[in-house]
Amino acid sequence: MSITPPQESGSADPLPVTVYTPESGLRSPLLLLRDFLRDVRSEKFRDLTWRLVVRNISARYRQSVFGVLWLFVPPLVTAGIWIFLNSQRVISVGKTAIPYPLYVLAGNLVWQGFARSISAPIGAVSREKATLTKLNFPREALLAAGFIELYINAFVPMLLLVPMLPYFHVPLSWALLVAPLALALTLLVGFAAGVLLTPIGLLYHDVGRGIPILTRLWFFATPIIYPIPKTGLMAKLLPWNPATSLVMVTRDLFTGQSPTYLAPFCLVVGVGLAVFAFGLLVYRLAMPHIVERMSS
Repeated sequence: MSITPPQESGSADPLPVTVYTPESGLRSPLLLLRDFLRDVRSEKFRDLTWRLVVRNISARYRQSVFGVLWLFVPPLVTAGIWIFLNSQRVISVGKTAIPYPLYVLAGNLVWQGFARSISAPIGAVSREKATLTKLNFPREALLAAGFIELYINAFVPMLLLVPMLPYFHVPLSWALLVAPLALALTLLVGFAAGVLLTPIGLLYHDVGRGIPILTRLWFFATPIIYPIPKTGLMAKLLPWNPATSLVMVTRDLFTGQSPTYLAPFCLVVGVGLAVFAFGLLVYRLAMPHIVERMSS
């Protein structure tokens, strides 16, 4: 736990002094909250977050021939495969509320962002291991930068849907105005799970390797390439999948539809916000010990 005592009056140029003690921060929750708010409101936090976002996005596409086009290629290829299989009657997905190409592309775009959001916190912190062991800075800046970068990479491909709506004769509606917020909340739910897993994921790489396997299986248990059936076992199980409402509501809004499963969406987001708050607490308490272990 760190304590920043007040400075003595009369000093010409007081410098901040931080005293580290072995006492757990949970014994002084108000002090822990004060330190957290002080860090995230500081100019250092904002400046570091912005610099990390700019650096990471620039580095991602600096040595790439196609640049940002790589944001569009994976969902387009995946959607193209399912569109082809459905057109050839290799699979039969049933009737969808909007044309199937638009349905499956929007679903894949939302899922791509959600799947990445779970592993994003671990990746954002892992990239800065060398910096963590050498410098003392608000470590929550790594998470903030990771989420901003995640949102940019998820939102830009969603712009593909805007010109496709009139092409498929789907009218534009007010829903498009709140769609970016729905996407942010969907990503935040996955990001919250990732933040909670980050401390153990930094210690054991099995966590980071296991997340892609889990999301691949989760993909087929979520109505991304098919609508929820009216009857049968899947009709009963799919509504209990937390990703179902996240994908469906976000897809509905980006395609100008009235959102279905809005109440489950709000419930999942509420739980996600609670998990995010708890994950931040675990992250803040665990990171000093993890950094010390990485330094040894």
